[in-house]
Amino acid sequence: AATNALLSEGGDALISFGTAGALDTGLKAGDIIIPENIIDSSGEMLSLSSSWRDKTVQQLRQGPARVYDGNIAGSDTVIAGIADKHALHEQTAALAVDMESALITATARHHALPALTVRVIVDAADMAIPGSVLAGTDAFGQVQVPALLAKVLLRPVLIRELLQLGRAFRAASHSMRWMGQHADLIFSPN
Repeated sequence: AATNALLSEGGDALISFGTAGALDTGLKAGDIIIPENIIDSSGEMLSLSSSWRDKTVQQLRQGPARVYDGNIAGSDTVIAGIADKHALHEQTAALAVDMESALITATARHHALPALTVRVIVDAADMAIPGSVLAGTDAFGQVQVPALLAKVLLRPVLIRELLQLGRAFRAASHSMRWMGQHADLIFSPN
């Protein structure tokens, strides 16, 4: 719905920009993925704008983060567990997974518009997202701090997992900030 609203306001290209979970064990928090294709949850391959993608890859390789190309898998649910990440990687050979790029790319295809996906890895393939974080997160991805603190009080061992997740988010945020500072060079489809 948000993508269609942007298009109704005159948008002429779509970017899926945000975070993803790694499926490939070589990826670390802060690494950037610029995929050639998105594999949606039904297994359909959605191609992205190659000239825009190639230009963006060249620009991003000048930055501080490692940049990878390969496919991203789309999912209708959060892939939080290590075994689930491994299974999806085996099934799709995708480097990473997210929940938005397939929908945005399908909308661009439907409207015959160029599309680009830029995703920054937060959780590595060997890192599980704690269930307490997922349970304490609302529909918009915002962590409900009081609910999370209540879970930590009941299970203090979560502190270690939350610290690990915090370090991963800081690494991803560093890459995203750099891209934001250079957005005019990176995200122009021309």
